[in-house]
Amino acid sequence: MVQIPTLIDGTQSYTEQVELDGVTFRFFFNWNVREGRWYFDLNDIADNPVVSGRAVTLNTPLLGYLRRSTSYPAGDLIVIDTSNSNTDASLTDLGDRVIMLYITGSDLATIQAGGVAGSD
Repeated sequence: MVQIPTLIDGTQSYTEQVELDGVTFRFFFNWNVREGRWYFDLNDIADNPVVSGRAVTLNTPLLGYLRRSTSYPAGDLIVIDTSNSNTDASLTDLGDRVIMLYITGSDLATIQAGGVAGSD
């Protein structure tokens, strides 16, 4: 698993470049003031959209049901609340109390087969 780097300083819109299963992607994080929640876009390295306007939602695979082409990462993203309060990320705690994790393609295959991720 890989933790997706995020800012916790109150920046409402920013970009992170991250390598997922050997492929570089760009995350665009945007805070929606009206809704009080984070959204993200995911682009390939050439800035072609892969996922647009996806809410950062706790305990939900964020890519699995969207996977429509080979441009998608091999694994999946999940957001967890490390405090177990089951509360979505605020402006300043995505990356602190709430973290976004990338489950690699090989770990995802192991989990789907009924095994334990990271046990290779």
